[in-house]
Amino acid sequence: MFERGKIVLVPFPFTDLSAQKVRPALIVSSTHAGKADVIVAFIGSSVPQKIAKSIVALPATKISGLKVPSCLYSDKIATLDRNIVLGEIGSVTRVQMKDIEVALCFSLGIVA
Repeated sequence: MFERGKIVLVPFPFTDLSAQKVRPALIVSSTHAGKADVIVAFIGSSVPQKIAKSIVALPATKISGLKVPSCLYSDKIATLDRNIVLGEIGSVTRVQMKDIEVALCFSLGIVA
């Protein structure tokens, strides 16, 4: 359930930590048994007219489990305790994961 590339539902914190809302998120951390935390990237249903390098469009499919076309925001990441993950709804493809890795590197200033 806590594998890299899985889309899960989590209570995602607002950036000012004033509140949180249950949202889909993608597990972007590597999978290690016994690890207490997972690193996730926020998925939102608002799709901007212009897709920035830090954003990856995700279609609503049976595989993704997303109900509407959405975007992964690689500049909105959080480290969360595994115990607050509410459940898995789907996953991304290998091609999508490669695009997400490029977006994460861009957001974090990592030159690959």
